[in-house]
Amino acid sequence: MSKIDFTSIDSAQVVIPCGELNETLEFFIDKLSFSMKKIYPADSPRIAIISGFGVTLRLEISDITTQSKLRLLCNDHAFVKKHDKGLVAPNGMLVEFEFFQKELIIPNVKPSFSVTNSKEKKEWKDGRAGMQYRDLVSDRLGGFFIASHIRILKGGPVSDYVHHHHIHFQIIYCYKGWVRAVYEDQGPEILMNQGDCVLQPPHIRHQVLECSDQFEVIEVCCPAEHDTMVDNNMELPTKDFKPERKFDGQNFIFHKNSDSVWVKSKQDEFESRDTGINKATNGLINVIVTRPIKCSTTRVSKCNDAFVFTFVLQGQTSLNSDNQKVNHLTAGDSFIVPQGDTYILSQHSDNLELLEISCPENY
Repeated sequence: MSKIDFTSIDSAQVVIPCGELNETLEFFIDKLSFSMKKIYPADSPRIAIISGFGVTLRLEISDITTQSKLRLLCNDHAFVKKHDKGLVAPNGMLVEFEFFQKELIIPNVKPSFSVTNSKEKKEWKDGRAGMQYRDLVSDRLGGFFIASHIRILKGGPVSDYVHHHHIHFQIIYCYKGWVRAVYEDQGPEILMNQGDCVLQPPHIRHQVLECSDQFEVIEVCCPAEHDTMVDNNMELPTKDFKPERKFDGQNFIFHKNSDSVWVKSKQDEFESRDTGINKATNGLINVIVTRPIKCSTTRVSKCNDAFVFTFVLQGQTSLNSDNQKVNHLTAGDSFIVPQGDTYILSQHSDNLELLEISCPENY
């Protein structure tokens, strides 16, 4: 057997199949003092990378009788393609080669009209750090975009760790309750209350510290599936305070509901508060909260962006879109409208408020 050119290999991972990822993680981290390095995806983890005592383990949800594997991460596409079937050691272990991907891959956006009703019996999934997730966009726009309704039922200290995300953009909107969190180079911990919103730029280190009972957020992220990486070397808060620092071209934004200004729309009898996220992302995404000035107002809109995602924060309304049935929406419901579609909102309650997130058409 010819010797492999080892210069293309960056690092190694022992692949360990497990039926229950969370229980296996607790065993290695709590009992054996391994450290978390990466987990994927955050809303329903299937893979976790941990390290300890000079070895890196890749825990994967799969049949526990699966063949043992050693995964070698490489920095050469051609090398990986040449060895795409891997190698089998004399003891039966499969040696796989995988490109060590550093560039972020963003799928093409594939929007379609959809409505998610909070009263439908949709299973809450256990995610990372004791959080539960509910998917708000079932098709995830072809993998481009994920919108999650996240909750923690029992408040108190959160079992989180300093981490960062390999993302294009990520928004957290505090829907119910409160949460304390801390961010790299952004000063002391912040307190997010209901109606507050943050933009988490790519790779900003952060940690969730504590939350209230019945805490809920709306999290929107691109791409839908992405790596969450742990930084075991950084302590937060950092000594430096750099509010103008850019992370991959984006600024950290903490929009406080209590300081917001409502501005009347030029097109209809609605008013909105701007979160400042459009400016902070150089136009990648726009995030506003909007409400009718009069509940008798009918709003007719045409989606000129790649898509618009809307979540009903409170109250109720009726949605009518091109060639779709009328949908009666209440708090917790959401919908996606693709580019070119016209949609109508009518029959509002007095307290209607909508979280509206849109992406420009150049996606």
